[in-house]
Amino acid sequence: MPRVYLADAHVDGCAALHLSLPDLKMEVVGEAADWPMACPNAIVVVLISPLDARQQAAISAGADAFISKGETPEWVVERLRAAAAQVLSSFQKGDSP
Repeated sequence: MPRVYLADAHVDGCAALHLSLPDLKMEVVGEAADWPMACPNAIVVVLISPLDARQQAAISAGADAFISKGETPEWVVERLRAAAAQVLSSFQKGDSP
């Protein structure tokens, strides 16, 4: 089961994902109010406002994906699935997380 680590400055930002992730067969293994540098063996997802500079900063800080808070639930699910597939593929190839 893919493990997900969420980062959002606002606690309620993660609440909806906590409800959705079990349906996607993903487990939340942690949360942070700021952007974590790394979380081994977990997909790191940063929830941000839709600003390109912040998007790049999230990826540079070690996020596997960012999710804009203004996107549709369908888009959020697709981004989570894509991030999970990418991270799991890296693990299978023996790459470091």
